[in-house]
Amino acid sequence: MRFLDCHGYRVLLHHMDGEMVTVRAIVNAGAYHNHRCACAAPGVCDPDGEPHNEGSEFTPGSAHFLEHMFFKGTKRRSYKDMHREVASIGDQNAYTSADRTVFHMDTVGTSVKRALALLLELFFEPNPTEEEFEKERGVIQQELQSILDSPVPYFIQNAEQAVFKTDLGLSTPIGGTIESVARCTLEEMLAFHERFYTKQNVMFALVGDLTHISDRDVFAAFKKYESALPVGKREVITPAEPAYGTWELPVLHSFEHTSDQVAFGLWTPGMTSFERHAGGYVDLVLDDLLGGGLHGLLMDRLREELGLCYATGYFSTSVWGQAYRLAYALVKPDSVDQAVKEMQKVLQAVAQGDFPEETVEACVGHTEYNVALPTTTPWGMARHYVDVWFSKEHLFAQGGGADVLLDTPQRALNDLRSRWADGRGRDEMNRALVAAAERTLRGSFLCVMNAPADSMWCSK
Repeated sequence: MRFLDCHGYRVLLHHMDGEMVTVRAIVNAGAYHNHRCACAAPGVCDPDGEPHNEGSEFTPGSAHFLEHMFFKGTKRRSYKDMHREVASIGDQNAYTSADRTVFHMDTVGTSVKRALALLLELFFEPNPTEEEFEKERGVIQQELQSILDSPVPYFIQNAEQAVFKTDLGLSTPIGGTIESVARCTLEEMLAFHERFYTKQNVMFALVGDLTHISDRDVFAAFKKYESALPVGKREVITPAEPAYGTWELPVLHSFEHTSDQVAFGLWTPGMTSFERHAGGYVDLVLDDLLGGGLHGLLMDRLREELGLCYATGYFSTSVWGQAYRLAYALVKPDSVDQAVKEMQKVLQAVAQGDFPEETVEACVGHTEYNVALPTTTPWGMARHYVDVWFSKEHLFAQGGGADVLLDTPQRALNDLRSRWADGRGRDEMNRALVAAAERTLRGSFLCVMNAPADSMWCSK
């Protein structure tokens, strides 16, 4: 892995054996930037405790709306021509998250120069029109409606909004709301682009088979866009830390959905990328221990042993290297109170070091597999380096060193696996798991959807 400075643009190059390659443009601007400038303090609230738009400039959903508009054609070709050109060599897509917007084209190595040229044309030469903008407004509103109509996406979205309620940048859906999208204007999209799409706030990546492109080719591709973006400045924002309750009395958020599905989830703190590395990525084993699949403790207890639910989940979301974890379950209406208690018991037991050794052994191997799997593909490796870049930039802004983060978790986990195999690492693993559990399971925030009226967690 290495970087090139191509006429002021940072370009990451990483060769991997194989035939595939991904070309990416990564912008350090996502849904969070709709609400906060870099100078804004995190978690600023009005006197009544409600978050307000300190530093706000843009309507919620602006970052996501802008992402859509990049696919409406360029100054040189219509969107139909662009779609056909890309389809002839591979595929394209983009996504917006809380802290970033990522555009990518995936192709075979022999077409990497063409893919880079097309991605740069799409990125540097968008040609949004008022007509296309109005058509896309309805498309995005339908996208948002599909989330509102689906119980699980709706639950997760509401759970995220609740736990981050003191931070307006994270408590608003990434795509905004149907109402906020109705207020967006094309002028606002262009202003968002001017504010955040700068050389210091953008990185490009080419990961995969790079045998068909030279450094000179890369420099030449960027040369024509040398003056396309201003230098700007690096945007670093520290989100507010959620307010967690105790296990006995978690912070509670109860809400309704039009479906009959009952769901609940417990948010717990996560680790920064630097903490994860320092801890040998043992928190990934902890994640697998709790929710890695049928072997996970939550699924084993709530579904297999007690039959309280169809499915459990355990995932983390990350903003600027800081992770937050959500353990959730879809349950029967008359089981929600018992299921919440049982989930709390499992999480507390793990936090106290009470977990079966044979399950831990399975989780070590399963975690190693999960970590290795994405690093075998160009898009998985590209995503790893993008995550590293965000964590690294954030830590540098705070005066910390983060070069160690450029390594993948594989080395640490491979070493852990070898020590486990000959018995040397078992006590070490148990101690590390307890330490990770103490860090990430120190409090909770409970979200419940469609709680029955007689449930202790119903807020009616």
